[in-house]
Amino acid sequence: MRVTLIRHGAVEERYAGCYNGHLDIALSESGREEARQLAERFAPEHFDAVWCSDLKRARQTLEPFALDVTPHYSEALREKSWGRHEGRRYGEIVAEEGVGYESFGQWLEVLDGEPWESYLERLRSFFETLFTQPHENVLVVTHAGVIRGLFVLFGGMGLEEAFGTPLPHGSYVTYESVTHRFGEVACA
Repeated sequence: MRVTLIRHGAVEERYAGCYNGHLDIALSESGREEARQLAERFAPEHFDAVWCSDLKRARQTLEPFALDVTPHYSEALREKSWGRHEGRRYGEIVAEEGVGYESFGQWLEVLDGEPWESYLERLRSFFETLFTQPHENVLVVTHAGVIRGLFVLFGGMGLEEAFGTPLPHGSYVTYESVTHRFGEVACA
């Protein structure tokens, strides 16, 4: 199975650089342009399955795509919930709560919302099920945290490395060969 993971386009300016999590926010004009460019880039592709986060920014990224199949929208593909920290920037959190960044693991403990292990389990469950399906070419439109979570789960990266990997809005990662054997997922 070939799997292409797309990060949604840039969001409305007032939410740029924030921990947006489950906030249902729209793309900015530049985000809509990124979506059009992605649709053009992938126009020659035939996807036999398409999955998308149910949040507006991901759905709007998928809108310009001319698809041969009906997309499936799923809460399982949402970004991690940041609870009371959603819609806030790093600097605001540091200033208001008197905390600093030491490591990504420590930062996850500071921030509110969905526990990291629960988030990873949500991703693992969704993708292990997807990887057992008889599809040849799958498109998934989602969020940076989901893609980076997959780097940890299936790519063998540590937390710091995965979340330190640049993944700009409108970018994508393609795994050319995904197989599922005996409860393990292998990506090449």
